Amino acid sequence: MRSLPQKDPPGFIWSKAIDRPNNGLRTMYRETGVWSPVWSPRVCPTGARPMLVLLALLTLAGWAPGSARAAAGAQPDTAGYTYYSIGEPPTAHATGSRAAMLLLGGGEWPMPAIRDFIAAAGKGHIVILRASGDDAAQLDFWQNGGGPHAVSTVVFHNRQASFDPKVVRLLESADGIFIAGGDQGDYIRFWDGTPVQQAMNEHVRAGRPIAGTSAGLAILGRHAYGCLDGDSMDSPRALADPLRSGLTLWSGLLTLPGLEHVFTDSHFTERHRLGRLVAFLARLAHEQPTTAGAVVGLGIDEESGLWIEPTGEARVVSRKQGSVWWVKPTSAAALLQPGKPLTQSGIEVVQLGTESSIHLSVGANGSDGLPMAQWVFAKTTMHYRAHAADGVLQLERVAEDSP
Repeated sequence: MRSLPQKDPPGFIWSKAIDRPNNGLRTMYRETGVWSPVWSPRVCPTGARPMLVLLALLTLAGWAPGSARAAAGAQPDTAGYTYYSIGEPPTAHATGSRAAMLLLGGGEWPMPAIRDFIAAAGKGHIVILRASGDDAAQLDFWQNGGGPHAVSTVVFHNRQASFDPKVVRLLESADGIFIAGGDQGDYIRFWDGTPVQQAMNEHVRAGRPIAGTSAGLAILGRHAYGCLDGDSMDSPRALADPLRSGLTLWSGLLTLPGLEHVFTDSHFTERHRLGRLVAFLARLAHEQPTTAGAVVGLGIDEESGLWIEPTGEARVVSRKQGSVWWVKPTSAAALLQPGKPLTQSGIEVVQLGTESSIHLSVGANGSDGLPMAQWVFAKTTMHYRAHAADGVLQLERVAEDSP
């Protein structure tokens, strides 16, 4: 993976979306030496006349009717990415921006937390990164996010886009970065070892907020399930053989303060992922012995998230009664061999809800040279003990903290 060629792409197409509230049109511009407008049918008003204009323009531009790429206004085979923007990105960073992290478990996001994220960015320029989809999140942020100055989206189609100077400058100008859902394997393949990776880490070191949901959450922790074989791993298969070839892990795409020893996972309760997170942690300790006993898992339910302040104070946010699950093995696996089911005991599990009190403090470096974090919980938390035997995970409640 790290030996992939690192060179500038041969070309690009730079597109800009401008909201036209009076006529319902959003103009897409392609920078290929000649500027030409292309209208997106998703935002055109109903009626035959706009559609005839649309079809005529697309035909002149060389696209066939119904082409999805015509609507996007980009050609990924030469561009490597598609760019959208609403508002006018400022020439300087917003005043009042500050550090914060928002870890979202996927599904519908809790909009108050999104507004808090945009506010932490000084209501400046929000940049959304993704490897599939379009500008739907951008429109939601613009309309419901509390008034950001501008929102931009970069949809990556290949690794070459991560070397494009305009993409890098866009990230350098961002007041807040939001990593959307999709496939974290794409993010690893496209970003690791590139200027985009460096720009994201520099963004956080500069004290600016970052957020991610679903696949975007998966890469916020330093350690992640890579999903590099394209087949999402479920708990039964992971527990049946944690050393199987399809269980691919990745470390170090992002290194965020307090998350240096965290393994993040999404859609947690809804997709029954506690078992696979336990298997991931067991394999990580096997592959990287210096992480044993140091790395904790964070599983986050859908429509829920964890908001972390730079002071270490954290809170659970949710559109429903969702939870954040903190998972820490306290002993090595008793049986971890290729083709064998996992046997391991002494796994601490803490269920955190919206009323929970959470504090994260960073201390001395661990044996891997990275800062160790201490997690302190209180108020309305459920404590469990888990153990795996013959590929089956059992969970036992041991305590409950009350307000």
